[in-house]
Amino acid sequence: MKAVLVGKLIFADTPVSIQIPPNLNYDTAQVFLICGADDWGGVSPVSIDYVNPTSPWPTLDELKKITENSGYKLKERLCIYDDYINSQWLNDELLKKALNLAEHL
Repeated sequence: MKAVLVGKLIFADTPVSIQIPPNLNYDTAQVFLICGADDWGGVSPVSIDYVNPTSPWPTLDELKKITENSGYKLKERLCIYDDYINSQWLNDELLKKALNLAEHL
């Protein structure tokens, strides 16, 4: 929790997201959100966590409840964050594809 708080302070002027895996922090997940975590990482409703297979993902309904009870909205995202979907970070072909995908989320 301290690392999340410090990370948000250090990178306050930079578009940085802090991921917390909810399956490894299930009992304290809401506290991490309140501290500034803003990404659950690559949560999948159809696959196991291959890095931590003994820790199952919460269901999307559970994640939505945890997130909304903390005052936030659960939102699907691409593998590239919205702040980086621009010509500074992507070539024209990738930018066009990323914008198209982002429209459908």
